[in-house]
Amino acid sequence: MTLTLVDLLRPLHIDAFFREVWNRTSWQGHHSVSPLAAREILDLAALEQTLAALHRPGDSWLQLARDGRRALPAHMIGDDGLLNLRELYAAFANGETLYLTKAERLVPSLARMCRAIELELRARGIGCRQPVNAHVFLTPPRSQGFPPHRDEHAGLVVQLEGHKAWRVYDRTTEPAATRDLPTQPGTVDAAALGAEVRTYTLAAGDTLYIPEGWVHEAEAQDAHSLHVTFRLFALRWSDVLLALAARHPALAGPVPPHSADDPAPLVRALGVLLDSEAFRAPLAGVVEQIVREQVVPARVLPQDGLRQVVLAGAHALDTALVHRAGAACHVFVDGDRACIAFPGGAIRGPAVMAGVFRYVAATPRFCARDLPPLADLGASYDRLDVARMLVRDGLLRIDVDALDAASTGAGSARSEVA
Repeated sequence: MTLTLVDLLRPLHIDAFFREVWNRTSWQGHHSVSPLAAREILDLAALEQTLAALHRPGDSWLQLARDGRRALPAHMIGDDGLLNLRELYAAFANGETLYLTKAERLVPSLARMCRAIELELRARGIGCRQPVNAHVFLTPPRSQGFPPHRDEHAGLVVQLEGHKAWRVYDRTTEPAATRDLPTQPGTVDAAALGAEVRTYTLAAGDTLYIPEGWVHEAEAQDAHSLHVTFRLFALRWSDVLLALAARHPALAGPVPPHSADDPAPLVRALGVLLDSEAFRAPLAGVVEQIVREQVVPARVLPQDGLRQVVLAGAHALDTALVHRAGAACHVFVDGDRACIAFPGGAIRGPAVMAGVFRYVAATPRFCARDLPPLADLGASYDRLDVARMLVRDGLLRIDVDALDAASTGAGSARSEVA
């Protein structure tokens, strides 16, 4: 079972979260996840197994943290590129927090949760400038890995083991001199913030949401603390403008000659450009391209993909097909072409294929024979070929359970005839 954003926000309803909490305030969920479910996400033993199998952990995978993070020292990595576990244990016993980055690439349960959270964000119109990812923190008793700091992302913390006390500095109560400036990630002098401090103590199964740019710090209590932070990179106006600047034809022209001592002419020239028809005319099309790229995640999650290749020869018109885990899709028409985009790729065809693609997007389980006819009844297409492409490229997969059941049933029938 994959926990979703709905699960992590309990008892708060997800609609209330986005209406009252998202990007507005910090929030703690008490007992959002059962202790058993928390252990199934990741426990101390599973983390140790992951670290023991990690090759070249010093390549930005694993770091130590005590009053700030630092790279693994060379003596902690053996000649075979694996961690020296004895040295790892010693560092942890000496008060070092173990900080595992990109954990969703190593732990399948975290990969599925990241994708589920990302799809729920996108379904609510919240674009993601980066995929949701997961960082894991194991902190020794009565230790603190990081000083007060800001992150360049919102954080959804899930406490997995132990207790951790958090201090979150309310950005809405910061002095205007800092509140009204763009936030930069990194260590902050909390004493100079003048912001209201909110305190939370998380036990296993509790969750904590921290908006992007809000200063925070945390300290393990009498026992060790194991938690995962899901990092949420909501699309910002600055991201849209950067993408716009790279694609808009009117912004590709050279800046006119100007004086560093008098920026006013340059400001006027930019104002004229932004108010011109040359800028306004292509604006909608360029923004549409940027938004379209935010609809579906880019990365394919592994789910029986190699077996699907093996089963390609068994794919027939009546073979049951289902959507792959985390494989959201989006259908659009661009001129005389229709497209269905999904993680890892897209399939294009004539505009009359739009109805077929919409059926695929809206139907979680079907077979190739079920695909609808084209809107232009004078045209036809190969249903099986389309279905095979969607399986090959990662949107669909053959329902292996149904295939096995059909095979078993056929075998029984043959036995009875015999």
